[in-house]
Amino acid sequence: MKGRDLFRLGAQKAAEVTAHLASQKVAWNAEAWLRPPFAQEELKFLLACTRSDKCIKACDFDVLFRLSADLSRTVAHTPAMDLLSRGGHFCPGWPCVTACEPKALKRPHQGSDRVKLVQVQN
Repeated sequence: MKGRDLFRLGAQKAAEVTAHLASQKVAWNAEAWLRPPFAQEELKFLLACTRSDKCIKACDFDVLFRLSADLSRTVAHTPAMDLLSRGGHFCPGWPCVTACEPKALKRPHQGSDRVKLVQVQN
């Protein structure tokens, strides 16, 4: 193996580890709030979300709100769900997901309105 190839391989591994650690940190920070239905993995969500508020405006039940800039610049003004005071609603057609143009919210199967419930373990 040439020195150049060894250096390239080392740089690639370092980049992979850095990306993995960044993704873990972002996911850990996001445990304090719930994202809208069908939100992508947190890091992908943050990169895709344009903070246009279209999903929030599409929510007829006012369940979605913007996260405060006080939390961090990274998550400022991204949508989250307020299930404690507003409750959750399974809306036909998922208007918040449909309104999301960059597809930060993306239904996995367009023919199904089923939601996979995930149990959170503390």
